[in-house]
Amino acid sequence: MVDMELGEMKYVKGKDKYIASGRDRKPLYQSSDMQLFPRVWDSSNDQNHAQFYADWLNLEQNRDPNTGQVTSYGAPSYGDNINWFLTYQTDFLFMRYFMWNFAGRQNDLQGFGNKRDGNWISGISLMDNARLGDQSKMPDSLKANKANNKLFMLPLILGVLGFVFQLLRNKNDFIVTAILFFFLGEAIVLYLNAPGNMPRERDYVFVGAMYVFAIWIGISVLAFVRLALEKTDKELFKKVLIYGATVTFLVTIISSLTGSAGGAIMAGLIAAILFAAVVAVVTYIIKAASGKGTNFKMAGITAGAICLLVPVLMAQQEWDDHDRSQKTLAPDLAKDYLESCAPNAILFTFGDNDTYPLWYAQEVEGIRPDIRIINTSSGYRLVHQPASLQDQ
Repeated sequence: MVDMELGEMKYVKGKDKYIASGRDRKPLYQSSDMQLFPRVWDSSNDQNHAQFYADWLNLEQNRDPNTGQVTSYGAPSYGDNINWFLTYQTDFLFMRYFMWNFAGRQNDLQGFGNKRDGNWISGISLMDNARLGDQSKMPDSLKANKANNKLFMLPLILGVLGFVFQLLRNKNDFIVTAILFFFLGEAIVLYLNAPGNMPRERDYVFVGAMYVFAIWIGISVLAFVRLALEKTDKELFKKVLIYGATVTFLVTIISSLTGSAGGAIMAGLIAAILFAAVVAVVTYIIKAASGKGTNFKMAGITAGAICLLVPVLMAQQEWDDHDRSQKTLAPDLAKDYLESCAPNAILFTFGDNDTYPLWYAQEVEGIRPDIRIINTSSGYRLVHQPASLQDQ
């Protein structure tokens, strides 16, 4: 940064009029420091972003010899920007969440790029150990974690099958679905340009992309039926196996960029072989059950029954860590906060998680509606007056 450019005047609300609070300031950089597609952008360390960049990308860190505190960081290169985009923004912040849903999950501890917390797993030891080390040596507390979900990549395989089948049989519909998946997934990665050090796991940001992938999972049932019935179209079966194995390999590789290259390649190869094996075996079973592909109704029933086993597996593995019925910490704390206040008190809160339980307790359960709640978060100022007070 060589200078600061003054922008438009900013104002704050005063008693009778708006008061000028100073001009907006925008940093200016030397042209030699400007890069195409900048991903490492936040030079502030107020939220530990600069330190996270430096640790993740192994940037140079200059320290004060007396205090040991970091005084400055090395400038990220263009390669560092691409590294951040691929390994952190695409892999860690999108594909890791994607694989949680369709391959399996290690645990529900927030991950920071380490091998113990919050990674995706498949439940296939050969694959998981190649990426993350020997999972049998994890502490018992993590092995018994309710979010230790082993899906054996079966939802992913069904989705990839539906993806490839739609590509081969109906390109117009595929283009629409693929564009929707892109804009609800990777396009968000491109647009948000997320810094490091997230305050929590952000998987909910990409839920739209997960919904779209579920469409391809549904199409996989039709794909199995068609593969079993179309005796003369052996070319379709070969293309499905080749394209599907390739896509599964690439998805697994992209989801393993934070680890070693060897582990990623090993996992990708195993995933590709697993795709081909599952599709071939299930197709053979459906063909045999349908009289070698002569009974369309039986083929549909068999394909539906086999594919239904996958959501059953997902429910068995994931129900316990998605069940919120016994998680009452938020409303319990809200009741304690409200009951501790004097009559007609004003309660100041900060942020959504502090505020919403209080609103729930007042509006739904009718607890201490005499209290006014003021949210002081920097993005907004909200004064909540319970409905029982609004009529007074």
